[in-house]
Amino acid sequence: MKSSSVESVGGRFVGWGPRGWFEIVYSIVTESWDGSLKTHLMNKCNLNSKQAENYVHFLLKYRLLKRERSYDSSRIIYKTTELGRKYVEIYGKMLEFFVYRHEE
Repeated sequence: MKSSSVESVGGRFVGWGPRGWFEIVYSIVTESWDGSLKTHLMNKCNLNSKQAENYVHFLLKYRLLKRERSYDSSRIIYKTTELGRKYVEIYGKMLEFFVYRHEE
């Protein structure tokens, strides 16, 4: 059993064991900050093609990502929207909450 200095919530916390949905979304949105190909998202976020397709579809639907043509117009890149940036900000505050609570 891994020891840690912070209590987990629901058995999961960032970096502990299997990633949760919120952490995967965070990874995709941060990797897409300035634009990324889907294959790069798959590699950087450690997803298989089906997972990447499902997450990207979801994030496009809820407008955390947007689809654009690359500079040479031959490929589709995914970029983080303002709503996606807000997600990153809120996610960061949530992590700070747990770190702050631990230090008290």
